[in-house]
Amino acid sequence: MSAKLLEGGPIADAVKSEVQAAIAELPEEQRPCLVAVMTGDNPGARAYARMQRKACEEVGIVYELKELDEAITEAELIGEINRFNRDEAVDGIILQMPVPDHINARAVQAAIDPAKDVDGVNPANLGAVVMGHAGGAPCTAQAVVRLVEETGIDLYGAEVVPLPLSAISAPVMLVCWSSTLPALTS
Repeated sequence: MSAKLLEGGPIADAVKSEVQAAIAELPEEQRPCLVAVMTGDNPGARAYARMQRKACEEVGIVYELKELDEAITEAELIGEINRFNRDEAVDGIILQMPVPDHINARAVQAAIDPAKDVDGVNPANLGAVVMGHAGGAPCTAQAVVRLVEETGIDLYGAEVVPLPLSAISAPVMLVCWSSTLPALTS
């Protein structure tokens, strides 16, 4: 099989339209709410938060950026995450990376309720991916699978090599792998 350039723009536009239409059907008080938690003032995280806000506004998702001081302790940050976990008005939580060096990002990610884990970084969601349940997979992995599905390319038996191997590409490989195994995904 020869290489094929995959165009994500049209697919992203279609997904946005689907989400926008679904949210438009909801009563105002049932619009989904995403809370992004950011510690410190990292320019990259701030830019990513701006893009999140814009994307949410385009489709009708309520977006709240919770900005916390860089000096916050890990326990305090987990306390904030737990507050959002308990808040019934919050449907999704995302931890903006990076977090300050004195905070264990994985411990904070593990504190996010798996049902509210928008990034798919809670160990329960990552474990579900290993078991072939991609619903809680990281958004990048789900986007890659959607992109491949939209092209009609059959991954069964294909060689897929995302580089470099990282916390982002590993779930992509797992989701691609599990999508070729109907017995695990049903």
